[in-house]
Amino acid sequence: MPPATKALADSGGLVGWKRTDIALKAVPVIAACEPHPERLRGYRRVTEMGSQRMIFLMSTQAQRHPLRAEDLYTLPDDGRRYELVAGQLLSEPPVQARHGKVVVRIAALLDNFVRPRRLGTLYAGDTGFILARSPDTVRAPDVAFVASAREDMLEDEDRFLPGAPDLAIEVLSPSDRPGELEAKVAAYLTAGKRLVWIVDPARGRVTEHRSLLGARTFSADDDLKAEDLLPGFGVKVSALF
Repeated sequence: MPPATKALADSGGLVGWKRTDIALKAVPVIAACEPHPERLRGYRRVTEMGSQRMIFLMSTQAQRHPLRAEDLYTLPDDGRRYELVAGQLLSEPPVQARHGKVVVRIAALLDNFVRPRRLGTLYAGDTGFILARSPDTVRAPDVAFVASAREDMLEDEDRFLPGAPDLAIEVLSPSDRPGELEAKVAAYLTAGKRLVWIVDPARGRVTEHRSLLGARTFSADDDLKAEDLLPGFGVKVSALF
C-alpha cells in the first residue's frame, strides 16, 4: 500500500467514492457526494476521516467523466458546501462560529453601503459562480459583489451565476491549507475577478489580491478600500472582526 494511502487507512478512512477495479491515487483535496448514478459506476463508498478533506481519484476515470456544474444541483442538502475544480468535486464541512460571524459582518457592512447607492448586488454563503467550462469550475466565495453594470449576467436566480464576481471575499478557517488558498485565488483572478480579499480572523488582517504577481496586506488599524469598485467605501480592518 502506498504511504499516502496507508496514512489514510490508519487514520480511519475518508468520505467519498473510490474505484474498485483499478489502482488508486490519494490526492489531498476533497470528499463526499452523490452525483448521478451513471457517474458512480465502479465506485464504492468509503468512510469518514475526521475533519480532513480527501478523495481517491483514479488516473483514468476522473479524466473521462469530470462532473459538470449542473451535477451540483442534484446533490443532497447535507450541510456541506460543494464546489468543482476542473470537474473534480470539493466538499467542506460547516464552518466554525467565528467564521460565520465574520462573514455576516462583512456582508452587512458592504450591503449597507452598496444597496442605497445601487452599486450592485452582494451574495453571501454558498452562491455558486461558474468560473470555467469544459472542465467546469464552480466556486462559492464567502461574500461576493457583482457591479450593477454586470447584473444581467444572472439569467436565472435558481442557477449558478455564469462568470466571476467583481469582488470575491474568503474568510479563512483553521483547516484551510496554504496550497488550497493559493489555488482558489488563482482561479478567481484567472476567471476575470478584479479583486480578491482574504480575511484572516485569527491574525486580524486582510490580504488583497489584484493580480497573480503580488499581494498587499492590511493590518487591524489600516483602512480597507476598493475605490475602483466601491467609490467612497472605507472601513478599518478591525471592524470586520
